Amino acid sequence: FAPAPAYGSPADLAAFVDRAHGVGLAVLLDVVYNHFGPAGAYAAAASGRFFSDRHASPWGRGINLDGPDARHVRRFFIDNALQWVLDYRFDGLRLDATHALHDDSDVHFLASLSDAVHEAVSDREVILVAEDHRNLRTIVEPRTRGGWGLDAVWADDFHHIVRRLVAGDDEGYFRDYRGDVDELAQTIRTGWLYEGQPSLHHGTPRGSSAAGLELARAVVCLQNHDQVGNRALGDRLHHVVDLATWRALSVLLLVVPETPLLFMGQEWAASSPFQYFTDHEPELGRLVSEGRREEFGPFRAFADPELRLAIPDPQDVATFERSKLRWDEIDRPLHAGTLALYRRLLRLRKELAAGGPAGTTGAGRVAAVDAASLWLRRRTIEGGELAIVVRLKGEGRVSPPLGASVGTGWIPVLDTEDAAYASDPQPAAMGDGVVEFARPGAVIWRRPSRT
Repeated sequence: FAPAPAYGSPADLAAFVDRAHGVGLAVLLDVVYNHFGPAGAYAAAASGRFFSDRHASPWGRGINLDGPDARHVRRFFIDNALQWVLDYRFDGLRLDATHALHDDSDVHFLASLSDAVHEAVSDREVILVAEDHRNLRTIVEPRTRGGWGLDAVWADDFHHIVRRLVAGDDEGYFRDYRGDVDELAQTIRTGWLYEGQPSLHHGTPRGSSAAGLELARAVVCLQNHDQVGNRALGDRLHHVVDLATWRALSVLLLVVPETPLLFMGQEWAASSPFQYFTDHEPELGRLVSEGRREEFGPFRAFADPELRLAIPDPQDVATFERSKLRWDEIDRPLHAGTLALYRRLLRLRKELAAGGPAGTTGAGRVAAVDAASLWLRRRTIEGGELAIVVRLKGEGRVSPPLGASVGTGWIPVLDTEDAAYASDPQPAAMGDGVVEFARPGAVIWRRPSRT
């Protein structure tokens, strides 16, 4: 129930939220209800009933959400959620690792939490977002249809396919994907890819049908704190692909009908890594440092124990310092162009009609054009359309199915190779229904409303 000390006092945190609201920003808080930390968490000292004798989690004993006296444990967490949205006026909560909230009750804990939060706040919108790898439609199904009533869920398939496609990742959960544009287009059409197919990584079928769900309920990303911080060296995706590819991927992320998540610094292709860092007391810190390096033993790049010594020590303050954003770099050419592109894309995204379920007008259309390219068409709020062609690998000629020659009724509005975005521009050549890319990139056209 206490703010982290980096935010200052409770009054300081409330003032921060108020100031953000004053400039038109919503603020969501990340909350962890699936486990207690290894040190400094004293709730269990007050009562042993917080832990379950029936469930476990990756962090040890599971939280007691369905056993003896579970109603008190559930109330503890629900009251905590209500504190953040009522007393501090946060605009929503991101719920950590909801797949680890094991609950066999008739009414799942997340459904009770959703009911309590949404019923308590009637004067504004409050958003509940689950971080969950299961592709479970129940999470975002309305309570009236038997779901848990959350507003959105992280959908990892988009990220995993992209990394396999452009960076070649093929270990761990990445082996569940071919990493081609057909797979990527299918994921954009439906919100997630796995709808019950067998998973090599999980060893069981994964996912449930996304049919009929609003695509905006699926949160997709090119990188996030886990996907960067859990890498051995904390390298970001734009550290392993060229900037032309990064610009193309950024266009794709910001025009899909799903809800895009941006990780801090990606909007200017930040040079700093985001490495796993901790500040535990010495004995626990030593165990964390050793465990961090051992967990990468199964990966080819770190099979040799000597190579694992290159993995940054989480307890070393230098690991933390390296991970800080370098705000002074955003005006440098390579970074300023990327930032300008993100600003332009975010303005364009505001023109798009809300993405409804797959197959509806707002969701638009998406398809693979060839082995390296795909195209999308999205309706705008004013009744016009945006057409987008994204080339993700190499040079090539692309014929987008615009229904007419490029330039006939379609007005070019963005090329990622424009000098405003690329320090070494190589603009796409357009004519006779063909777009010729000299390297990865994306082009966007607008067709105004014909009414």
